[in-house]
Amino acid sequence: MSAWLAVCISAFSFILALTSLIVTYRQKRQQDRLSARKTLSDNIDSLIDISIESSKLPFGKDSTNEAISLRRSLATRRRFLVKHAMVLAKEIPELCNDVDYNVIASAYDQTYAFEASEAAWLRCIELSSDPSARAMNRRGIARFYFGQGRFEDGRRQYQLSLEDVEGDSDASRRLRADTHAMWSATELDFGFIEEAKRRRHLAESESNRIAGKKSREDMLNFIHSIVFEDIADKNA
Repeated sequence: MSAWLAVCISAFSFILALTSLIVTYRQKRQQDRLSARKTLSDNIDSLIDISIESSKLPFGKDSTNEAISLRRSLATRRRFLVKHAMVLAKEIPELCNDVDYNVIASAYDQTYAFEASEAAWLRCIELSSDPSARAMNRRGIARFYFGQGRFEDGRRQYQLSLEDVEGDSDASRRLRADTHAMWSATELDFGFIEEAKRRRHLAESESNRIAGKKSREDMLNFIHSIVFEDIADKNA
């Protein structure tokens, strides 16, 4: 009887120790994942800061030796951070979101890692939390495709972006108008004047359907600020 009791006590002690080990392991793993998520968030934030700082630097004929040197330093830092961010994203895929991959895709594009950028854009779209987010993310890869000379792929993504917008509320009309305007600006940038004109008119038409007066005027002003009224002059 005493031997049987000793066996039961030993078995219970073993189970207790094993349970404690499993709980400790899970807690440690969760802490490691949360720590990786925080590091990834810091990297994403830093990549955004780099883009903002880079945009402030003079470019082209207005550039200076100091600006060129700083831009190169920022580019090196961007390459380091995006590679680290991608390693972390692969370690904790369940804790990543579309915004993470949006920033990663843009950073890869800016470092000329185009294959990696496309993969990140596609993952960004896949992780979109809702149709409106997916619509906005598609605009990112659409612009990317234009930059790669893949114009029809880009147009297809802009069209899918429009189709992702649900309903006919003012918010939906505003998002569709914004997408047409961005599409128009992209076509203009790449020399497709007639399509740029067509998209501008569609943006204006969608904006005029916005019921709210201020919202409607704000969107029309925005359209005119990024898509010139004298768009035909771009043929010159």
